[in-house]
Amino acid sequence: MKFRPKYQDEHGNWCDNNPRDPQPESIKQVVKILRDGSSRGALLTDEQGLGKTATAIVSAYTLGLRRVLVVSPKNTIAVWKAEIERWQANPDIVIELTERHTIDPDTVNRGWLLCSYDTVGRYFPPGKRATMRPFDLLIVDECQHLKEPKIKRTRMVYGGFDKKSQRQILPIPSRKSLLLSGTPIKNRIEEIQTALAYVHPDIYSDRDAFVEQHHEPGYVVDNRGRVTGTTRNLDTLRTSLLSSILVRHRKDGLLLPKKFKCVYLNLEDLGELSLVPKFEELDKQMMFTHAKMRRALREGDWRVYAQLKDQLSRQQARARELTGHAKYVPLLKYMLDRAKNTDKKTVLFLHHDDMITDMANTLRRAGYGCVTLTGDTKDSRVPRQIFKHDDTRFFIGNLQAAGVGITLVESSHCVLGEIPWTPAEWMQAQDRLHRFGQEREVTVMTFLLREGFDGSMFDAVRSKTRTLRRILDNDWEHEPPFVEKIWHTTDDGFELRPMLRVV
Repeated sequence: MKFRPKYQDEHGNWCDNNPRDPQPESIKQVVKILRDGSSRGALLTDEQGLGKTATAIVSAYTLGLRRVLVVSPKNTIAVWKAEIERWQANPDIVIELTERHTIDPDTVNRGWLLCSYDTVGRYFPPGKRATMRPFDLLIVDECQHLKEPKIKRTRMVYGGFDKKSQRQILPIPSRKSLLLSGTPIKNRIEEIQTALAYVHPDIYSDRDAFVEQHHEPGYVVDNRGRVTGTTRNLDTLRTSLLSSILVRHRKDGLLLPKKFKCVYLNLEDLGELSLVPKFEELDKQMMFTHAKMRRALREGDWRVYAQLKDQLSRQQARARELTGHAKYVPLLKYMLDRAKNTDKKTVLFLHHDDMITDMANTLRRAGYGCVTLTGDTKDSRVPRQIFKHDDTRFFIGNLQAAGVGITLVESSHCVLGEIPWTPAEWMQAQDRLHRFGQEREVTVMTFLLREGFDGSMFDAVRSKTRTLRRILDNDWEHEPPFVEKIWHTTDDGFELRPMLRVV
């Protein structure tokens, strides 16, 4: 392995630079696939927090690659720059291709170019790709964002047919590629086929064949390629991937296991019985809309299907909004109780930005330091750095904006106040805390409203998480236990009582 033996930490101290388990084994596997494999590249899917960025950088230097392009979400560019400067075996230049610059990538003979998904089209225009110099290695970070083959962002990286111009777009020119994601499937199994088709087109380029092989007969595909049906042959797929292009390691034995707790609330206890008829009406509406969608799907009436899908999305958003706001007061009470009874930091994830703003302002008025990270945050590094300070007790992040690209190991207590849409968001959020540098047991607290939309969303997320793991992990059947509590409002606060289930 080739890497810089020492690096300077944030305080200016020189420290030994050594890969940590499982990085050496991951580097060995990545190097073997890129050097000896018949595929275009490899898919590195080590669990979140195991240092995939450093693994990719050391792999590139071990192979002696001179020109490397990294394409990633905008908020991870700074992380890549810092990690390259830490691990680089040679004093190579690192150039960020921002919207303000006009650098021609072909003029860079050696070094690292960092490009966000937003600026790929500007620096690598489709019309010039046929004559551009190929990179030695293309690294695509958080590749789960390129799950839909027909969307522009995916075509700008992997290539594909552009209906608007009626032209075939070439992929970004590179000799080898390395795709990174701890959650390569965001929601449905066919999403991983996009990455597989790019990495190993000789085997996985036929999407229809992939869907047929991994779904039971009777599945239905909508006009956007999304599949409804029971999956099959996932163990065979996992075995095939692990023997060819997939690198995957878990945190088991490397970090203390996470502890999962669910806190159930009900509207009667919260004094919100006026919401009951609203939730009941929304449940009926969504049930009827679902039934109409299934009929339109079977009949292939895509115009009606699209209209109904938009209608269902609005109904779900309304149910999610009511659910979130019903949980606001107990969440606030829980945060204040944490602040009064412990000096430890807390991370809270929410979906609605207005809830994030209100929660943060209320905690600040109560005298507690609090930072937020939403889609409107200009630089995700700022709240991250402030959270390190001793007097900052709370980090409140949007599930989408704060769920990737940041490290929050100063806290070991994660609260999911609202349920994410997908298993990828569910795992990514909690693993901002559960990663290299975390020396304590991480507790993941999930607040669930018994009425409303929470129950079905949470069940769906857990079920899809098992399916995702079945494609990646041999021990997919193992599930950590969930400690279940009931929220009970009292005159002076609240109690969390054990949940009793009737057998």
